[in-house]
Amino acid sequence: MTQKKTMSRSDSAKKYTVGQKLYYASSSRRYSEGDNTGYEVVVTKVGTKWVYFKYSKWVSSCGKPSRFNPTNGRVDGEGYSSPGIVYASEVEHRQTMLRNKLWGKMREAMTYNPPNVPLDSLILACRVLGFDDKEMLK
Repeated sequence: MTQKKTMSRSDSAKKYTVGQKLYYASSSRRYSEGDNTGYEVVVTKVGTKWVYFKYSKWVSSCGKPSRFNPTNGRVDGEGYSSPGIVYASEVEHRQTMLRNKLWGKMREAMTYNPPNVPLDSLILACRVLGFDDKEMLK
């Protein structure tokens, strides 16, 4: 497989600007409203390690500013598990959720020896997943 070049913290923080609107997807269903488990947030400060934001709908606990890791979007749980992830938009969040759901269904459907799957289909699937021909023949 081809390896992606990883971004440094400062490079990933550069893609955010103060005032930028993002989408916060809560990992908790406690405060969800029907199908919507996310909120629009606004970037208030951009640092190299954290990007700070405020909710447009409600304030975080204890009135502290919330922050997320610009590399992976994970919101700081202050010593506990992350309460959610920040995405560039609601569309990106929904696409990520759909991709994860479809990938899970595909993994469940796979067996150690997939029956009735032609070799050319397996080769095509490997190429789509990023394997090059040399890796497939190892």
